[in-house]
Amino acid sequence: MMFELKNVTRRFGKKLAVDSVTLAIPQGQMVGIIGRSGAGKSTLLRMINRLQEPSSGSIHFAGVEVSGLRGQALRNWQRDCAMIFQQFNLVPRLDVLTNVMLGRLNHRSTLMSLLNIFTREERVHAIAALERLGIETGYYSIGLALKSSGIKSIKDAKGKKLGYADPDSTSGYLVPLTQIPKDTGMPNDKFFASTQFNGGHENNLLAAYDGKVDIAVDDSSGIGDFKDGYTSGTFRKEVDKGAVDPNKLVEVWRSPLIPNGPLVVRNALGEEWQTKLAAFFTALPEKDHRCFAAVEGGDYKGYAPVKHDFYNAVVDVRKAAIGG
Repeated sequence: MMFELKNVTRRFGKKLAVDSVTLAIPQGQMVGIIGRSGAGKSTLLRMINRLQEPSSGSIHFAGVEVSGLRGQALRNWQRDCAMIFQQFNLVPRLDVLTNVMLGRLNHRSTLMSLLNIFTREERVHAIAALERLGIETGYYSIGLALKSSGIKSIKDAKGKKLGYADPDSTSGYLVPLTQIPKDTGMPNDKFFASTQFNGGHENNLLAAYDGKVDIAVDDSSGIGDFKDGYTSGTFRKEVDKGAVDPNKLVEVWRSPLIPNGPLVVRNALGEEWQTKLAAFFTALPEKDHRCFAAVEGGDYKGYAPVKHDFYNAVVDVRKAAIGG
């Protein structure tokens, strides 16, 4: 499989931006294009992606003349030929997650895009992409047990004691209540010998660490190094305080991704105050990082605007657990 440029040229009026470029790149080869500002690097890349038309010459990939593609075939090429732009090309009025999902416009119908309707799978892919960049828009409920217990997975814990944080916790109760049975095949009150609330996230983790329960479920970013307690969450906080030694613990269960908890204000405050508060929290990581770190705990980067439907999955879990 070969990628080829044959005498590719681009003129802007009388100015010659790209002059008869010819090259062949075999599959698997990595090539860098270097040159001073204004040398035509971006123009060449835009022609490859067909965002710019060659004045002359041709572009070929795997035996197909890319420079001759039209209609759906062209849209498919632009969809599959990945390009990272120098500018962010973000839509300021849309939230972070929607901006990421807009990268799939060529994969979906125009009507669905216009109505801003995205599937759960597309949202999961977008969140995963943000996580790979170190931008955490969600977290996990994780099950932790002592290594000495011999429990290596949630299925090893049949007939053991499970510790919850508190009844109002998403990661410390509602998500484990509804999601662990999907892995064990049984409701928690049937699979485990007993379940109990331990009065909060920290207390729950310490209960497992002290052997009062066999498994504790708590919140965690789930990314980074386990020996650090991951990048954020209750596990990280207790490791940072020296309250637990991660080398004595093992992760035995992990939930699907849970959206991070929101910062919310009452509608009664009015649009002016809502805007001021949003601006305050958005700027907080840079203006007072020490305060931001104390509020959030862990290696968070900042805040991102989201809409109500970002939390639909959490709403569904709560409805499943308590009805409604």
